[in-house]
Amino acid sequence: SRDYFSRDPVHFWELFGRIFLPWAHAQPNAVHRAPGRLAALGKQLTVVTQNID
Repeated sequence: SRDYFSRDPVHFWELFGRIFLPWAHAQPNAVHRAPGRLAALGKQLTVVTQNID
């Protein structure tokens, strides 16, 4: 949170790095590419996403 960053920025960045850096080089897989392939074939589709916090 912004409050935690203000209180302890060094620790914040240490935690941030441990949590998010492992995904820095993540690549899409077949499931991510499937909607694009379907659209290229002329298929109409709807994509519904959900963010869980």
